Amino acid sequence: MTAAGCLEDARRAIVWLQGQPGLEGRPVGCVGFCFGGHLALLVAGLEGVAATCDFYGARVSVFRPGGGPPSLEQLPGIPGDLLCLCGEDDPLMPEPERQAIAAALEADSRRHPARLRRLVLAPAPATATCASSAPTTTPQRRPRVGG
Repeated sequence: MTAAGCLEDARRAIVWLQGQPGLEGRPVGCVGFCFGGHLALLVAGLEGVAATCDFYGARVSVFRPGGGPPSLEQLPGIPGDLLCLCGEDDPLMPEPERQAIAAALEADSRRHPARLRRLVLAPAPATATCASSAPTTTPQRRPRVGG
C-alpha cells in the first residue's frame, strides 16, 4: 500500500459521494483508526475534505506509506479541521510521536488560527478507549487537550 494509491482511492470515493443525490458538491469528513488514522491524515489534504478525525494514527511523524517525507509534514496543506486522538499509554503512540504531533498541530494553529487543530490524549491506551469491549464507565481523569 502506498500513500499515492490511498489518495487516489480516496479521491474517487469523494467524487462518488459528492455526486450522490442531496450531497452534490458538499464537503465530506474522514475518520480512521490506527493505520486508517494515518491514512486519514493523508486524505485530510484532499479537496472536499472539511474535517478529519485521526484516532491513534501511528508513526505519522516518521513514516509515509510507500516512502517519502513523513505524513505529518503535509499538515500545513490540510485546509479542513483536524482532531487527533490517542491514549497516554498507547504503546503504538510513544511520547516522542505524541510530542511531534502536538508541536506540529500547535505550529499550524498559529499559522492558521481559523482551522481547528487539536490533539486529545485519553487517560488510557486509545485502543482500549475506542474498543467495543472497553468499559463504559466514566474515567477517573479527564482527557488532556492540547494543540
